[in-house]
Amino acid sequence: MKRTLVEWIPYESLDSPAGPLPPAPLLQVVLLAGGSTLTAPGLVDSGSETSCLPPHIAKRLELQIEGEARPVEVLGAIVHVRSAFCDVKVPTAFGLLAFRNVEFAVPVEDRGTDVVVLGQRPLFQELEIRFQGWRRRFGLQARGPSAASASEPPVRGPPRVAAVGRARRALPTATGPPSRAPRPPHTPFPEGSTKRSIVRMEMDKRVSPHAPRTAEC
Repeated sequence: MKRTLVEWIPYESLDSPAGPLPPAPLLQVVLLAGGSTLTAPGLVDSGSETSCLPPHIAKRLELQIEGEARPVEVLGAIVHVRSAFCDVKVPTAFGLLAFRNVEFAVPVEDRGTDVVVLGQRPLFQELEIRFQGWRRRFGLQARGPSAASASEPPVRGPPRVAAVGRARRALPTATGPPSRAPRPPHTPFPEGSTKRSIVRMEMDKRVSPHAPRTAEC
């Protein structure tokens, strides 16, 4: 069985106005909107359902902010966000992942961070991500076929028979239950006799006192 490639990436630490942040799983992401392109660090967060884009990055990409403010959970905290859409590219060891028209949650309040939060959608739908915190690394693995298609047997058609020489006549195929041997015709008892008397008469014929006996040693 062919093994699927796993790209192991060490945790990285980023600088912030309050000092260096703890090592975390980071990916470089490319954001595209119209004619603008921007590269930013992306924090892989399995606890966030949606991806999150800092407001000043959305402004640099000239993204249109849509919808009403709503509360969502990002990095373990509840923040009020609106929505913006742009294309995303993520370079990996097994190819470039490209996502079109990805919805990002844009916080109403700008906290000044440059980190893009990569949540469950859409990254985890295309990649299987393994976290090994004790080794300070995480792994990316491309998802294979679905479980349902892997478990279902392949659909096969009727077997093909190659014609060689003279065609053979097809044998009949049994479609019903196996047939039984026909019963012998019923022989009626003689008039005035019973079944017991008939059996006794047959026994008398087999053992006759006049039949020759074989000498015993």
